[in-house]
Amino acid sequence: MFIVVGLIQIGAAIPLLLRRVPPNHLYGLRVSETLSEEAVWYEANARSARDLLGVGVGTIVLAVVLKVLSWGRGDHYALVVCGLLVAGGTEGRP
Repeated sequence: MFIVVGLIQIGAAIPLLLRRVPPNHLYGLRVSETLSEEAVWYEANARSARDLLGVGVGTIVLAVVLKVLSWGRGDHYALVVCGLLVAGGTEGRP
């Protein structure tokens, strides 16, 4: 399941990273600053996409490594991988 989550994160990040998603109210970093100016939208979303891509790759790598080490069972496995998801989602915030 965590590999699928990582793949979804990577899939969501790529169009933003390539600056293919125009300003909208559904997908991307949607705050007043990014929605008010197109150049800000593309730059902010490209930066956010790099973080999302990193968390997606990290999620997949960690899930596979823990499975290979036979640590991929039960609650500990889920807590460790979810910990990466939470830590990655708060990166750079106070």
